[in-house]
Amino acid sequence: MWHLCPLSKKIWKTTYKFLKYTTEPTPFTINNILQATNISLAYKRKAVIWIYMNTLYEIWC
Repeated sequence: MWHLCPLSKKIWKTTYKFLKYTTEPTPFTINNILQATNISLAYKRKAVIWIYMNTLYEIWC
């Protein structure tokens, strides 16, 4: 598990506003981000992986 800084938490919170559901937990491992393993419904994973990659870009750039 990794520690999210306050700015990172804010970015992830904003990211989840774009998703139509909020029952899924915020990703807390790199595996959750790269493979969307924290998303229980397989058909939602493709969109979630796309938004996770964009979120990482915003955090790191």
